[in-house]
Amino acid sequence: SMINKLLVNVLQQQGSWIFHPQRIVASVYDDKTHQRTVIADRMLDALDQKNNAESVPILLTPDRPVNASEIFLTFHVVKNLPDWHSGKGGHGWLFIDEIEIF
Repeated sequence: SMINKLLVNVLQQQGSWIFHPQRIVASVYDDKTHQRTVIADRMLDALDQKNNAESVPILLTPDRPVNASEIFLTFHVVKNLPDWHSGKGGHGWLFIDEIEIF
C-alpha cells in the first residue's frame, strides 16, 4: 500500500528513565533488489531535560509517497543517561504507544 506519512507516539517520563528515541529510521524492503531503502530518517533531541511526563507524536515523512508491503522502523534509544539524570550512565527505556501509517 502507499505510504505518505508515519506517525509514532512515544512517551517521555525522564524520572522513570523513559526517554524519546534519539533517532528513528524508516525503511522499506524492495522485492526486486532484495535490499532495504531508507524512506525517512529523523533525529530527536532526546537528552534535553524535561520534568513533565508527556506522550509526543513524532511524524516521519518520506520525500515522496512509497508503495510497500513492509515497513521497518529502527529506534535508536538513549544508551547513556546524561549527567543531570539520577541514573547517569545507565540505559534509557523507550515506550511506544502506537504507530500509524497514512
